[in-house]
Amino acid sequence: MQVSVETTSGLGRKMTIQIPSDEIESEISKKLKDLSNRVRIDGFRPGKAPLKVIKQRYDGQVRQQVLEEVIQKSLNEAIVQENIRMAGGAPHIEPKNIAPGENLEFFATFEVYPEIELATLDDTEIEKQTSEVVDQDVDNLIEKLQVQHVTWDSVERPAKEEDQVIINFVGKIDGVAFEGGAAESTPLVLGSNMMIEGFEAQIIGASSGENRTIQVTFPEDYGNAELAGKQADFEIEINSVSEPKLPELNEDFVKSFGIMSGDLSELKKDIRENMQRELAEKIKKDIKNKILEVLVEKNNVEIPRALIDSEISTLVQQLSEQKNQALPSDEELEKAATSRVKTGLLVAEVIRVNKLEANQDKIEEILQNVASTYDDADKFIESYRQNKNAMQSVESFALEETVVDFLLSQVKVKQKPASFDEIMNQ
Repeated sequence: MQVSVETTSGLGRKMTIQIPSDEIESEISKKLKDLSNRVRIDGFRPGKAPLKVIKQRYDGQVRQQVLEEVIQKSLNEAIVQENIRMAGGAPHIEPKNIAPGENLEFFATFEVYPEIELATLDDTEIEKQTSEVVDQDVDNLIEKLQVQHVTWDSVERPAKEEDQVIINFVGKIDGVAFEGGAAESTPLVLGSNMMIEGFEAQIIGASSGENRTIQVTFPEDYGNAELAGKQADFEIEINSVSEPKLPELNEDFVKSFGIMSGDLSELKKDIRENMQRELAEKIKKDIKNKILEVLVEKNNVEIPRALIDSEISTLVQQLSEQKNQALPSDEELEKAATSRVKTGLLVAEVIRVNKLEANQDKIEEILQNVASTYDDADKFIESYRQNKNAMQSVESFALEETVVDFLLSQVKVKQKPASFDEIMNQ
């Protein structure tokens, strides 16, 4: 087998492979002989048909099969022989000469992975936020839980902000009702900003049984292009006005969250633990994103087009499976795919160069963290250990964390205290 490789572009390669004709013909003869012992030909006993007859009938079919097998086998051997790291899917194969009795020659075109020389990060400083959950954070969340379980008491007074009104309304543009602009018995909390700007503010002060006509202008970037930027009149009927009533922090409220003791301090303890866990995960995610951004910014890498196209297909598939998720533009998809591929290439190179691997302690730590949200943590962990795919996912995540830890050890990390809300609302 003769092999030559030429560069067609930055990462593009064209490999020419030549196989001596006697190897091809020998393999064809071998398969024809094997076939003669198995096929049934009219006029001959099973396995007794002359090789000449077999050749006349099956030579074309066998030859095609042999050529396909030899091309694939020789291509795999050539890739190993030339120490080529091929990127993307199967290469494009183009036969140059497959004539019987002549040397087989074909081209294979493909892209290779880039050679990466990782930049040093020791002159880099990144900021890591630090925080703790304090009593006020817990109290704030309990207040939000109360709001989520609010009830409404009817009142005989004009509506004010934070009241709930039940309304019927009809929207018109130039005196003509438009599609989607009418509804009946619709609950609306004033100040919630659920409606377009100006709608709720013009209902404040209205009483039950009152009718009002208000004017609003749809935003220029409104989702419905037929309404965007247009002024509309809404005829509104106020059916009722109610004020919010928060539930008391009593045993019944606590029990509604699964704390059967009804003890508020126990609920607060559970809430604090969950908040602390969420906070730790958010801080870890933020610092991971920062260090990977630094890695990408510091290293210029040529990226195989095949990998970008493959990643775009993956992104489109993922987004298409999400309900009500509009696909980004081609430019946005290209940018996102390029970033993900580049990050993946660099992370893989960090692992390879530094011989990183996820140790068992890191794997156990991740398992314990995941299991901590379940009632029977030991049972959960055991089920994970028995699931090969689940454990592979944990090991992959552990290796990713090992990479992040290694990269962070290469830079200067500046601690920045922040509140729970500041970190969680970023």
